[in-house]
Amino acid sequence: MKKRMILSLVLVGLLAFGVGMGTFAWFTSQATSENNVFETGTLVIDDPGALTANMTVDNIYPSWVSEEKTITVHNSGSLDFKYRMSVEALTDNILYDGDTPLQISVNGADFVDINQLAYVDLGEIAAGSDGTFTVQFKLPDEANNDYQDESATFTFVFDATQTGNTGWAQ
Repeated sequence: MKKRMILSLVLVGLLAFGVGMGTFAWFTSQATSENNVFETGTLVIDDPGALTANMTVDNIYPSWVSEEKTITVHNSGSLDFKYRMSVEALTDNILYDGDTPLQISVNGADFVDINQLAYVDLGEIAAGSDGTFTVQFKLPDEANNDYQDESATFTFVFDATQTGNTGWAQ
């Protein structure tokens, strides 16, 4: 009987302990952070216009060299960018693909045949800022009579990408 009484007291104690544990309350709180906006930036290279604007490029002749022209490029986007220039291929034009084509120098570098102008890295421009580079053109001394009365219209292409882009892939 004593054993039963002790067992009963232990069970009653465990039940009382279990009921008491169930009545503990914990304080909690919750907050929200609303209207979090993520907005992408813009990368916009403005058209620098004709590289030959305000430049005399008619009546050129063998050994002709243009004056050096400074070109301004504006970054009207919200991201800094690096930019480069190339020339679109032009076929069946002696000034582009003749034996002694027109030549170009960018930023004072050596003159290269215009059809060999690969991408020329022009540097970086901060958002909202301007950058400049220089160009100069020449018709080599070796151009012969085949070059008389010829003309060509060249298209220069400017590419821009974020400064953090290690390459140029889109």
